[in-house]
Amino acid sequence: MGPARGLSVVAALALLATVSVVSGAGAPSAGAATCTIDRPLRWGSSGAPVRCLEQTLADQGYTITPDDFFGFSNGILVRTYQAAHGLTADGIVAEQTAGSLGIWVSGGTPATRTGTDTSVVQEIAIGTSVQGRPITAIERGTPGGTPVMIVGVIHGDEDDGARIVDKLRSLPVPPGVDLWLVPTINPDGTALNQRHNAHGVDLNRNFPKNWGPIGGPGNWQYAGPGPASEPETQAMVALLQRVNPLITIWYHQDLDEVAPGGHDSTIYQTYAQVVTQKLEQPSGGTYTGTATQFNNGLRADGTAFIVELPDRVPGTMVYRHAAAVLTVAKL
Repeated sequence: MGPARGLSVVAALALLATVSVVSGAGAPSAGAATCTIDRPLRWGSSGAPVRCLEQTLADQGYTITPDDFFGFSNGILVRTYQAAHGLTADGIVAEQTAGSLGIWVSGGTPATRTGTDTSVVQEIAIGTSVQGRPITAIERGTPGGTPVMIVGVIHGDEDDGARIVDKLRSLPVPPGVDLWLVPTINPDGTALNQRHNAHGVDLNRNFPKNWGPIGGPGNWQYAGPGPASEPETQAMVALLQRVNPLITIWYHQDLDEVAPGGHDSTIYQTYAQVVTQKLEQPSGGTYTGTATQFNNGLRADGTAFIVELPDRVPGTMVYRHAAAVLTVAKL
């Protein structure tokens, strides 16, 4: 992709305004009228039927923040309700569960798709961590379209990127984009609130491209005993080879900048303009075996780069970064 395909900052910020309006809409007001659903709801469902489910669960005393999207928290609450009422705890709200909630009506017709696909195509486990936690990936949009991958967390104590991934679960995917979302490749580090995985390895020094030994256990950049020695790295390498993304964004934290990388400068320049961050290469480390080096070696036209979030990330910033993702995905 060359500069001629770039999107103006004005157009990008217009998209941001649209995203902000969509993101804030749909929370049910107090005293909402009784509602019904006429089709099963599951992970990836969205719109008024999900709002009805969320409001009904809230009315039953469940703590929920309505957002019109059937995501991870909805699934947990639905399973909790199902188990408490002797139902099959599968997380799917169909005739049995919706009937128990008093919101099911029969005879509905399947929802039709529009030109913008907001569905979840699939959610898969790509591997497990050292301590056995699942590493998952969510595919949305148009299978076979332009592959774009977003990785929320690689260093476990730099985890606000997962909030951007979560927001991208519910926003409309541009037509023709095959969007892959990976909340974290380091779930043990996230659980332990530490940079490394449970072996003490910096996963961003463990990828097999240009790998080199760095320190040992306890070193903040410990690269592991060998290239791709860690199960988390192996899982991500396999996913990247399978999807072969044209664009990949890896979130880190605290430096508040976009680090240039990859073969199309239009991509990371546009992203930086939308989020109003400076472009600057990271310094102060030994950068061998990094994820972006491996990523950018997969295809001659690929662009993988790092976004360093600031220390504090308010909700408005989450929306802005999600808008930036959708902007560059259309370039």
